[in-house]
Amino acid sequence: MLAINTHMPLLRYHIVDQSGDRWESNIPEHSQAAQALEHLKLANPHTEFTIQTEQIYTVQGLGRDPDLH
Repeated sequence: MLAINTHMPLLRYHIVDQSGDRWESNIPEHSQAAQALEHLKLANPHTEFTIQTEQIYTVQGLGRDPDLH
């Protein structure tokens, strides 16, 4: 049986321009984000793009339950 570590954050990648506007978002892997970044650079040579990483934590409610005490 394969155990999944639910305490690790999920990573999502976004491609943003110099003003912070997202051109692509929620890309699941860095390699895919890098490919999308290259395509955007070719199509928009006068715009600077960067890859932004977002950590999403799926576990909530760790610790004691205040309703029980």
